[in-house]
Amino acid sequence: MPKKYAKRKAIPVEQRKLRSGYEKKVRKCLEENKVQYTYESMVIKYVVPETKRSYTPDFILPNGVIIEAKGYWDAESRRKMALVVEQNPDLKIKMLLQRDNTISKKSKTKYSDWAKARGIECAVSPQGIIPEEWLHG
Repeated sequence: MPKKYAKRKAIPVEQRKLRSGYEKKVRKCLEENKVQYTYESMVIKYVVPETKRSYTPDFILPNGVIIEAKGYWDAESRRKMALVVEQNPDLKIKMLLQRDNTISKKSKTKYSDWAKARGIECAVSPQGIIPEEWLHG
């Protein structure tokens, strides 16, 4: 892997604690479709102006697709994803959204609108079902 990316210690997926109920739904979809994956097994460096940071993606598929599963998506998390995608154009990062809420009570912009405006492919699935083309594409 290039220096920009680092592997994390390989721990069997069933021994890793997923961070949300929604991630459990996504894992279930992957397993039902018999798709191999790793969970949080890569650390991607990104820079917030003047500050170096790291991002650990949720699910990484063998075809190179990185799936970030989001329920609530706050402004700080959106800023982070915009920077990660912008600074890592070679990665196939996709957002799987539990809901397509507006980004704030005062905005008409939905999560999916925000993502598409930044070139981030996304899908909405309350059940955590991943689009077929992401699994095998």
